Amino acid sequence: MNILCACLTLLSVVTTYTNSTYHTRCEEPVSAPASVANSIVDTLVYQFQTDPERLFDWAFVGTTLQGDKDKDAFQLVWKENTYVPEENSSRLLFDVVVPGFTTFRDLVLETALTDTFDTRGNRHARLDLHYSGNMLRVFNLTFSVLPVTHDSCTLILDGEVKFGWFFNMFISRKVYRNVIEWRLQRFLLNVRRRAEGHYDQPA
Repeated sequence: MNILCACLTLLSVVTTYTNSTYHTRCEEPVSAPASVANSIVDTLVYQFQTDPERLFDWAFVGTTLQGDKDKDAFQLVWKENTYVPEENSSRLLFDVVVPGFTTFRDLVLETALTDTFDTRGNRHARLDLHYSGNMLRVFNLTFSVLPVTHDSCTLILDGEVKFGWFFNMFISRKVYRNVIEWRLQRFLLNVRRRAEGHYDQPA
C-alpha cells in the first residue's frame, strides 16, 4: 500500500492506493456550528441535483475547472443535468478538456445521492456512481458534518476512485495527487469558508 500525505495548516489529507483504487480522506475544522455547516450542505445538495453549474460560483472556485484559466489543468464543462427526484439520482453530461492534448466529449455520469443523520447527529451525504461508461469503475464521495462544540464542527470528505482501463493509463499516483486530490482539498476549503462566512460569531 502506498500512502500519499499532505498536511496544510488546517486541512488534513491522506490518500491510499490499493488494488488500483484511490482512497482519499480530507478533514477540516470549521469555526461555525454544525447547523450552519448543514445549511451549506443543504445548498450543495440542492444545487448539485438541480443546477450543478451554480456550484462553480462558490464550491468549485479555484479548482481550475469550468471558467478557470490554467493551461496545465483539465477543464470540466457541464452540458446537461437530468435529476430524477423519485430516485434521488442525477445524470450528468459533460466534456473533459485536456489543453494541448484532447477533449473527451459527451461523457456521462449517473449517480445516486443519499443524505442521512446518524444517532450522534453526524450528517453523511453520500454520492455513488451508477454508470460512467469506460471513464470510471468506482466512484463515491461521502461528505460528513460532525458537531464538535456549540460553535464548531468538523467537515470530512471521504472519496474512493477507480478509473476505467483507458483513463487508468494516464493516471499515475502523482497525476492523481495533482488532478484529483488537491481539488478535493480546495472544495472542502471552499465549503468551510462559506460556512464561516455565514456565521455571526458572538461578540
